[in-house]
Amino acid sequence: MLDASKDKVPTEQYFHGDISKWKKLANSLRLRFAMRLIKVDPEKARAEAEAAIADGVMESNADICSVKYENIESSGTEFRGNGLSVAMTSTIYRINTTFLNFLKPADIADPVDPRLYGYTRSYYSQPAGAGNKMFLRPDITQQVDAYYAALPGNNAYSGVVGLDPGNTSILNFPALSPISIDVPGVGPTNIIHQDQRRQVANYLTYWTAPFLVMTYSEVSLLMAEAKFRGWNTGASSAEELYQNGIRASIDQLQLFDDAPALSGIDEFVTSKTLVSGNELEAINTELYISLFLNPQEAFANWRRSGYPELIPTGTPPGRPMTRRFQYPLNEQDQNNSNYKEAIARINGVEGAGKDSFLNRVWWDKE
Repeated sequence: MLDASKDKVPTEQYFHGDISKWKKLANSLRLRFAMRLIKVDPEKARAEAEAAIADGVMESNADICSVKYENIESSGTEFRGNGLSVAMTSTIYRINTTFLNFLKPADIADPVDPRLYGYTRSYYSQPAGAGNKMFLRPDITQQVDAYYAALPGNNAYSGVVGLDPGNTSILNFPALSPISIDVPGVGPTNIIHQDQRRQVANYLTYWTAPFLVMTYSEVSLLMAEAKFRGWNTGASSAEELYQNGIRASIDQLQLFDDAPALSGIDEFVTSKTLVSGNELEAINTELYISLFLNPQEAFANWRRSGYPELIPTGTPPGRPMTRRFQYPLNEQDQNNSNYKEAIARINGVEGAGKDSFLNRVWWDKE
């Protein structure tokens, strides 16, 4: 039904009326949903994935589907700014060490993932405050890294510290003592533990930051998994698709205003090879990293694949991981009969018919 000969709609927000890109988006979404079926209907998953790829999925970062925003702080009545950015700056979150460990090299001699510095930074918390003041904080990443690297027995990444898995606040987990560094524009300053820990880089949280709905990186990595499974995805090998997805993930950061120039991309991508017996974990861990600013899809792909291995946040220790979203209250109030019919079909650890965070959706099969 997408007909390039019809009148264009140049004001539509995704592709400004480019029908060829809409078709690639449709097929890419079809591929994403086909991969959801891996555990519940692998034959249909294969058939739908192969059909989507044959019809034409995204081929480069030029095909990325994104929502573009204006330089306005989003609110309950104002939606022209990026709402995810507001959520990330309303409380100054710290990066979990689990995620940082995905980005740090396994061996000091290995190439570093450029996204370690593209995604995460350390900031001096003065001048403090909400809104645009957040974006004026001095960047102290280099100074913190250098301080820790100079300590006996340390390496270049000893200062890359986040929050221990399972913790939800910026409390001192793991413990970090204040350090004295030369803050740009301020001078010698004691830096407390909160400011030493890695945060989301400022430029990723601007009100103008695009929301990446579907990316070529995701498509390449899904195709890498499909190829590994022996499906017909074209001439490229699983490893080539894997490396394409990683490179595209790094390159797509240039879509953000004030994105830094990242170095060492070629060396890093070339070093990322698929190791026999670890292919699915490697591919889906890269999907998790690439979907950093698309948390709902990162959650969905984690449930689909089981990778990467994660530790639940909060208490009590050892609690199971959340598996689904509950229905919103307005659905219960305004559509109660259908709500009851839907939850009656739910099964899981919390028992049948329970609208629980711990029960699984139908495609999330163990």
